[in-house]
Amino acid sequence: MPEFDRNGVRLYWESTGQGEPLALLNGILMTCPSWKLQVRALAPQFHCLLHDFRGQLQSSKPHSDWTLEDHVEDFRALLDHLGIERCHVVGTSYGGEVGMLFAARWPQRVRSLSVIASVSELGADIDKHVLDWRRAAAEAPDTLYRTMLPTTFSDAFVAANPCLVELGLSLIHISEPTRR
Repeated sequence: MPEFDRNGVRLYWESTGQGEPLALLNGILMTCPSWKLQVRALAPQFHCLLHDFRGQLQSSKPHSDWTLEDHVEDFRALLDHLGIERCHVVGTSYGGEVGMLFAARWPQRVRSLSVIASVSELGADIDKHVLDWRRAAAEAPDTLYRTMLPTTFSDAFVAANPCLVELGLSLIHISEPTRR
């Protein structure tokens, strides 16, 4: 399993494909395999680099708090470790925020930046959602996906795609608690 250590934090990473480097930055409930379909389409033309942020499935979960800036520094250090000077950066949701901060800090290292379903600043509405997510993660981690679902997809989309929740749960490797 490819891993990189930055200041005592173990980061899991994967790469595949050929061509210009393209980094895919995870959303908050994602892990490297979440990009499987995209990588399949992109790998013939790009050298795809993926990694789990600190706190995500296959990377370390430090006991101390971490920030977006920590993720930016982890990403920069991983690129340095792999000898990648410049790359295309694609980030979705939380990964989009990391990508924007990375591009602002090191524009010379970014060939292009694509941001999907992300925000450039936080307001009271996002703060409330994040507090709900943190509470779910701390008190009942098995409910986090369902807690985030209404802010990720509309009710109409969820109703029209009844297998979505089960698929999402399987992709993040958790299961719902048994209902009594």
